[in-house]
Amino acid sequence: MSRVVVTVLYEDQRGPVRGFGLHELAWRCVFDDVDHDPWVCRSSMEARPMKGISKLLHAIREDVPAIAADGRRVVAVIDDDAIRRELDLPQGAAREDVITAVLHQCRAPEVLDVVLLEENAETVVSAVAACDHGLRHGLLERALRKGRGALAARDELLHGAAWGPAGTRACVRQAVPSFDGFVALLASLVRPALSPAAES
Repeated sequence: MSRVVVTVLYEDQRGPVRGFGLHELAWRCVFDDVDHDPWVCRSSMEARPMKGISKLLHAIREDVPAIAADGRRVVAVIDDDAIRRELDLPQGAAREDVITAVLHQCRAPEVLDVVLLEENAETVVSAVAACDHGLRHGLLERALRKGRGALAARDELLHGAAWGPAGTRACVRQAVPSFDGFVALLASLVRPALSPAAES
């Protein structure tokens, strides 16, 4: 029986498609790296879309110790384009200073990792569109615009990359280094728990 090894707090909200698209893509990329049973791999990583940066920061301040009480790690995935304003930092503050400021808000920073996505999650969506040559016409436009239908289109696009050829996922990781770093972090956290020694 697999257990949750890491809980990922996402700034974004979940779309109407079953399964949160950005997390679906992330765990499939992890699966590409760890070479383990896909469903055990998936169940080791829990996604919690937080519906906005203020709710995500509140969870970082208040909820991380409870989430990590069973020994799991917590990873916060934050869009890099607006977080400085939320933290009252200069717009030119270095990424390392932003991460430090976020960790200082947490009562258990030793169990928290912070990932800053270049610009925002839409950067990953755009990379998927550039890497997936079989993408349906108009889907990216719907995914990037605001308003009704955008979340569904974004999730459809991300799910397509998650379940499409491994080459598409590799292309996305190369195009968005911060997403690649996020995947590498998740893989480093779940790989020891998925080893035969850990399962016995």
